[in-house]
Amino acid sequence: MGAASQAQKMWLHLRGNSTAWGLSLIIHGVILLILAMFTWAVAQPEPPDRVLTLSEVIDAPVETFDGRAVGDDTPVGPPRKSTAAFAAARAAVTPPAPPQPTALAAAMTTLLVKAQPAPAAPMDDGMGELMRSLGTGGGLGSGGVGGLGLGVSAGFGREIQGLRKRGLDIVLLLDATGSMDSTIDDARRRLTDVIDVVSFLVPDARFGIVTYKDHGDDYGAKAIRTRALTSDSEAVHRFLGGVRTSGGGDLPEAIAEAMAAAVNPRTLGWRQGAMRVIILVCDAPMHEQDRPRTLQLARRFSRKFGGRINVIDVGRNRSVLPQLKEIASYGGGASFSLAQGDQFWRHLVVSVFGRKYTTDVHAVIDQVTGE
Repeated sequence: MGAASQAQKMWLHLRGNSTAWGLSLIIHGVILLILAMFTWAVAQPEPPDRVLTLSEVIDAPVETFDGRAVGDDTPVGPPRKSTAAFAAARAAVTPPAPPQPTALAAAMTTLLVKAQPAPAAPMDDGMGELMRSLGTGGGLGSGGVGGLGLGVSAGFGREIQGLRKRGLDIVLLLDATGSMDSTIDDARRRLTDVIDVVSFLVPDARFGIVTYKDHGDDYGAKAIRTRALTSDSEAVHRFLGGVRTSGGGDLPEAIAEAMAAAVNPRTLGWRQGAMRVIILVCDAPMHEQDRPRTLQLARRFSRKFGGRINVIDVGRNRSVLPQLKEIASYGGGASFSLAQGDQFWRHLVVSVFGRKYTTDVHAVIDQVTGE
């Protein structure tokens, strides 16, 4: 073969190699391009979200599902993007400081305070110091009261403080037969004084009344009438004003029926926890056949309810009837005898608090009533 043949072979060889090189170049170029794109994506991460402060979270308006901010009363329309004001509110870091009062406003405030009238001193009718001493922390029981010379004892002071905390319910059990006419009249005239003195010492005291006669009298089969416990003094006055004494031809009366009504919590409306006091005012005994029942009622009232039954015999010029003493004894109380010239209503007040406080009660009565 000649030179021409040799050149032709070389050309064919070069053309085949160039084709392979071209393909290799193309393949490598594609690979390099892919690598370059991946490297740029890793080197350029997406910018992070901006971190919001607490004040921005709190102060930023909240958008509803329709694009409106909460509290926005504009008509509902197509959803809208946050406005510039919305963005500004979101970007706020701290709320604005409250406006400071001007010098003029401060001066006016000072003048208004100075112009307020001073509280008026409470009027003292001579009992102010006594009332303060009878308060829960006023030193009651110091042996004397505020220079008034009343000499209120420490024991009486403790008694009044206890009653003010517990409450005091008082029921008058009044014989309303004919022989009691003068006593009922006295009770009517001085009931205001009785209520005033007791309420002065124990402001939330309540009063109730049971009047009784005998079987066959004008009160009917039960022989009683009742006025439930109340703090309405006018209601008590009206009831007592309507009592008319009559009947009672024989000596014994229906005390048992009156006692049964008086000790019944539902009939009179006794308050739970309050001190319960019954004061039986009469001048005649109970029926002998009713004695066991009456004494049992008195004992139950004293032991179960912590009550006290006092008895005032207004028969005058004679000792307390033995039966009446028994009722007081079983009822955890005391018996009193109204002698000639004694004032029934003072006995009544003393019997509320007990005979041992007679001096104390009379001192308070004199101060309250001016007698």
